[in-house]
Amino acid sequence: MVVRVLCPIAAVRGQTLDENDSILKTNRDVISDLQLRLSALEHRRNEDTLRIRELEKQQQTYQSRITILEKQQQTDQRRISDLEEQRQIDQRRISDLENLTDDNQRHATRVEKMQHRGKLNSLHKTIPNTFDNNLTFTMDELHSPSGRKPGVFKMSTLESTNSGKEKRVSDNAGMVAFYAVLSHEIKPITSLMEIHFDKVTTNLGGSYSGNTGTFTCTRAGVYVFSWTVHANPRYVYTELIKNGAVTGKAFSGDSQYSGSGGGSLVLELHQGDEVWVRVHEYAPGTYLFGNFGTTSFSGFLLQ
Repeated sequence: MVVRVLCPIAAVRGQTLDENDSILKTNRDVISDLQLRLSALEHRRNEDTLRIRELEKQQQTYQSRITILEKQQQTDQRRISDLEEQRQIDQRRISDLENLTDDNQRHATRVEKMQHRGKLNSLHKTIPNTFDNNLTFTMDELHSPSGRKPGVFKMSTLESTNSGKEKRVSDNAGMVAFYAVLSHEIKPITSLMEIHFDKVTTNLGGSYSGNTGTFTCTRAGVYVFSWTVHANPRYVYTELIKNGAVTGKAFSGDSQYSGSGGGSLVLELHQGDEVWVRVHEYAPGTYLFGNFGTTSFSGFLLQ
């Protein structure tokens, strides 16, 4: 009887153990699968972390680039503002120089009118009461030994005096004035190159030479000189020279475009002193523009 009771109990225990083993195996499989999934998730998380770091670095790089571009934009805006202000200044300078050129032309016209009136007055004074005296007109030679073209027409008369002597009466009354322009382009230009303003409009006193571009003082006194240079397409510095020494400087042009510039000054000269304009410094590729009379040189005796 005892044996019959124990056998079913052992069988039940064996079945229970088998079920536990099955459950344990299942749990192990689930745990192993979870571990694999966890490992995969951790790997992905590491990859995402690395990607985030890379993106953050790129963002910092882009931000730095944006900051640099913003600074460059501000610099460009300031440069544009400076260029606009410089352009306004250049326009005012051009306007002033144009007004100065107009003033010089008007002054030359007034001088010519004064000379003409002086000729007429001299002529009226030298005409005698009788017509026995000979009225003669003389003209200076076209080219003097120094190469200058006097451009001055001197009219003189001979009149008899009570003592029978003849005297020469000049008509220019000691006036000295000139105005000349450059009639052609000069390219290339060089440092210390003398500018020959070859087209002479006015030359009272015959002291300026269009061939050499030099004014030679024939009458001591105080003189006013003005010069304007049109530089294209960059810029040039010019100088007014007296007997080889620099007495004045001027800037012409712009950093990118053409432009005019010049100067004016007052000099005390003695007989034989020479004055001319020359190139000092210039930007490569710059040349002097003179086709429209925008490059000029003038002067006159003040007293």
